Amino acid sequence: MLKIILDDLKAEFPGVKNLTIAQVAKLMGKSSAALYKLKDRGKLTLKFKKEGGSYMVTIYDFAQWLAEDGEAEEKDVEVPKNIKPPKGAQLTKAGLTFRTRAPMSKTLFNCFMANIQQIQEEALFYGELFRELEAIELSRLSPEGNIKARRKVKL
Repeated sequence: MLKIILDDLKAEFPGVKNLTIAQVAKLMGKSSAALYKLKDRGKLTLKFKKEGGSYMVTIYDFAQWLAEDGEAEEKDVEVPKNIKPPKGAQLTKAGLTFRTRAPMSKTLFNCFMANIQQIQEEALFYGELFRELEAIELSRLSPEGNIKARRKVKL
């Protein structure tokens, strides 16, 4: 998965080794200001380095961050019965169960994969459409099935 993500990022930013917060924000569908706030609060696990007055992350670190597994997990914690559970927690027979959210990297990866699948399906559709239109054009140019006329049309 890392290779696929890295290849996509290299295609998007040819010859670039470091991405700015603005570039990362664009890829994530967020504003630069939102990303700066997440970084300043420590809620962004992606590590930026300050270079020349702006924060940068290597394309490799960003790809690794996107490829990390971020499945939501459940953690069971023993809590005395007289304590009220906090928001987002459920009291079960086994104790208090917290449900954590999947990190943004997993969400972005799923979006990339959905886009890739859609583009592949469109490419197949347009390939079939082109072949059908080519066959129609060939039959129009050569109604008797003249092979010489068909050869002239092929690229």
